[in-house]
Amino acid sequence: MSANKKFLWAFALSAIVFIAGKIALGFLLAQFASNIRKDNAWIRELYVIKNSIAKEDKFSDKPKIIFVGGSSVLFGLDMPIIEEITGRPALNFSSNGAFDAEFLFSKAIPYIKPGDLVVGALEWQYYGNRDGWFAYQAKNILEWDREYFRSLSFPERFMMIFKLDRFFFIRGIGSIFNPDKYNPFPDDKLLEIWKTSSDPENPEQFPYSFRNIKKDGTYLAPTKNTYAGNEQNFMQVSFDLDQIKRIEAIARKVESKGARFIIAPPPNLICKGFSFDNPDAREKYAKIKDIWKTCNLEAPFEPKKYSYPRDMFSDSSYHLNRTGQKLHSKILARDVDMFLKSKQTKDSGKK
Repeated sequence: MSANKKFLWAFALSAIVFIAGKIALGFLLAQFASNIRKDNAWIRELYVIKNSIAKEDKFSDKPKIIFVGGSSVLFGLDMPIIEEITGRPALNFSSNGAFDAEFLFSKAIPYIKPGDLVVGALEWQYYGNRDGWFAYQAKNILEWDREYFRSLSFPERFMMIFKLDRFFFIRGIGSIFNPDKYNPFPDDKLLEIWKTSSDPENPEQFPYSFRNIKKDGTYLAPTKNTYAGNEQNFMQVSFDLDQIKRIEAIARKVESKGARFIIAPPPNLICKGFSFDNPDAREKYAKIKDIWKTCNLEAPFEPKKYSYPRDMFSDSSYHLNRTGQKLHSKILARDVDMFLKSKQTKDSGKK
């Protein structure tokens, strides 16, 4: 055998051993490690509190509204405003736009009941190619959501572990020998802290923290405007039919539980050279609406109404500040209320 062939065989064997070792170690750490990074722990903590809120009596007495999306929805909704205008209890099951739509909705689906309205207020990127965001999701799920990890198919789990960087493995091994260093609050301790604390008044004191969740379920948005960019998100997305069909599958799952699913626009930054009055934006939105219609996805609201100036955003073109949060909540709640009333009128007419 020539030297070149020996080198190729050695290289191939080394690659196989490396990949196999990485996957095996990843599966081992997914079962036994407790390596939750501080910057990921707050998302886990959000869901612990959201689960607690969702079990309150008011959500079992009458049909409710459940909002699902990324951080633009987390920062964008004032729940008392939503409830006052619609007359329905409302839940905000949103967290971070770096997660797949399937993951976001998996957190809300256990609480969906017949008669509920589920509003998918997803960021525009959810309707385009999102493969590049998978590594962030992999780290979070393997750090604090093993139940969801086990619910995935073996190929999905394989790819999730393959995406991990060396720091996950270093922390994971370290957590086996020193679990306290990497462990967040246990659920009961976390809920005790949240329930016994007064509602937050200064969101800048604990940025990106469960401590900013009010007892009514509102994530208190920052008051300041620190975003100086000119980024708009709609025109940058290349809409992808396969991704939209994933949303369609979620909608059918929601409807199988006797609830209704609709799409609502996310908050949009009005910036130089872009608004939904532009011919290019109108044409592009008409195309996405046609695709939604083909997939039997109901999108009754126009995005122009959900466009806001820069001074209503906090630290990015996704996150509204407190002023923007209140305005956005009023606009969305009024549209949802009109939608619900129109459906009630149509249903009464059919009878």
